[in-house]
Amino acid sequence: MEKIKNSKFLTEKKKRSLLCHSESIKLYPTLYRFIVENEDITEELMREKLSDEDINTIEHLMPDIFKTCQDEWKSDETKPYPLEILDGKQRIPCSICNTPNKEIYYITNKISGRKLNVGSTCINYFLIDSMLNGKTKGQIKKEAIRLQKLSVLNQRYPGIGDIINGWTDELHKFDVLIPKSMEEPYVQFGEEVRKMYNDYLDGKEIPIEIFAEYLQKQQQFLSEMNQYNEIHKNKKFVVTRKIINWLNRTNQSAILEKLKETGYVTYPLAPNILEQNFIQSLLPEINEHLSPMNATIIGTDEDTKSFIIKPFEHLDIKLSLKYEKYLDLFGWKLFGEQQKGALNLYNIFYVSRVYDNESRLIILRELNKKVSRLVHHHKMYLINK
Repeated sequence: MEKIKNSKFLTEKKKRSLLCHSESIKLYPTLYRFIVENEDITEELMREKLSDEDINTIEHLMPDIFKTCQDEWKSDETKPYPLEILDGKQRIPCSICNTPNKEIYYITNKISGRKLNVGSTCINYFLIDSMLNGKTKGQIKKEAIRLQKLSVLNQRYPGIGDIINGWTDELHKFDVLIPKSMEEPYVQFGEEVRKMYNDYLDGKEIPIEIFAEYLQKQQQFLSEMNQYNEIHKNKKFVVTRKIINWLNRTNQSAILEKLKETGYVTYPLAPNILEQNFIQSLLPEINEHLSPMNATIIGTDEDTKSFIIKPFEHLDIKLSLKYEKYLDLFGWKLFGEQQKGALNLYNIFYVSRVYDNESRLIILRELNKKVSRLVHHHKMYLINK
């Protein structure tokens, strides 16, 4: 049997005690009576004595109810200072856990006026920092009423608050980038739904049934996006989740927005996409383009974001060419666009650098051979002349 989400607010004695001493929990009469009448609460007892409606409230609303109860409390303004440190062996039992305490915080409920003395551990449950700044009784009441309205809405549509708050999060669950033509209508509709949701919580006359239409329409949007995801996720140059995450990590939001125009990497944007999995996916086709000149990419250097190119079949020379530079000058061939830089050995050497010392030594050795041959031919020419 699955655990009851958020059951800790009832099973943990200190959290339960805070609820019991507060006023907002009384908006949920059956839950309040259950907390007051049962000293030891377990999940089994909750399933036995609480209705499905109450369980639903615990699972989806209890963190917010608990927060509202916390915010009911403020420092006791009748005291010169909210904290009293007792002398010697003097101790006062904490109103929450009944533990004798030397350090006592005096607090007052903003709604009922009830006063408590709370120990140094239990005061953490009352958010003393925010309490010192304080919220007004009106603000507390308004928040409690909003929460009560949310409770009614949540009973009809379980988890609706999470759905609306996580509306745009759904866009990040697909394997590929959802193009702007699909994303924008979904986001705009979500903003309309959020406004109606807040208006409803604020007490405006909005029929609760309208939210069923909203949730159904959201599912239609998500279904269409899922179909797009399944059709495009294995296609060439599609913007993958890994590319999206890389662009976010490297703070390239402007490039991401441009990619949303089509959902695909295009030639003009390719030099900006240096995500390693994307680069690796290009290697087989790039090597096809290099094969007529007997050159090949034998690896990549992730630190310098460079291709390692072996330009000659018979010599172990390695060149390093930046991903960005290759895609800018020669990427036209991958994307079937108009030529920018001719893909030949001369241009590859021109824009590359020697990769390692071994390659430098080989190049120097080969140059030395060529110079020696030239000198020899020149001497022979002079002799014969």
